[in-house]
Amino acid sequence: MLVVFLLAGCGGCGSSSSPAAGGVSTPGAQQAGAASKPRALETYMVLLDLGVYEGKIAPAFEKYVTSGDASQLRQMVADGVDVPELDDRKKRLEVAQKLAPAIMDAKCLVRLPGVEPYQLGASELVSYIYSASDWLRETLTSKDISDVTLDYPLGEHAEIIRPVDAAEIRVNIRNIPVPEDANIKRQLAAVLSLMDDAAKNPRHAIAMVMK
Repeated sequence: MLVVFLLAGCGGCGSSSSPAAGGVSTPGAQQAGAASKPRALETYMVLLDLGVYEGKIAPAFEKYVTSGDASQLRQMVADGVDVPELDDRKKRLEVAQKLAPAIMDAKCLVRLPGVEPYQLGASELVSYIYSASDWLRETLTSKDISDVTLDYPLGEHAEIIRPVDAAEIRVNIRNIPVPEDANIKRQLAAVLSLMDDAAKNPRHAIAMVMK
């Protein structure tokens, strides 16, 4: 399987209130720093509802991690999932990070009708995009296009693409030749659907998720 390295690096270097999509400060997020770690996992493009993340998910996690109060978090987990009461903050953080992917998928991942929510990854579309546009290949593999990483991510790690960079990527994807292969053409249309939604909805943002 082709493993795709879509961004040059990640890693938080301390809490930050850096603006996310639409200029909204993101609780439970970190600012991407110079001390970046290399991407070693398969990377997907997804559409996230930052309004839900900022208003409900991150505050519930923060409350549990900082004070041990699990009341809000227990309302979000699936039936049968335990949120233990722990005295150690580090252990609470470990629990929160283990719970985050399932909660983010259920509560924050935006699912558009008829569109697979996880795009790119190891799909044929990635090879097509890279062969069609040197700019997209360079941008998606080595350029800094994110200021914010999520403390409680979907997958192992998630970064929010800056709106200005998402807009530029969207324009350049639209400018590549339409693929002849029907499957790749559908994948391209799905990616553009995600990006079009993010451009129209200030609550939504494009994120790169590593799994």
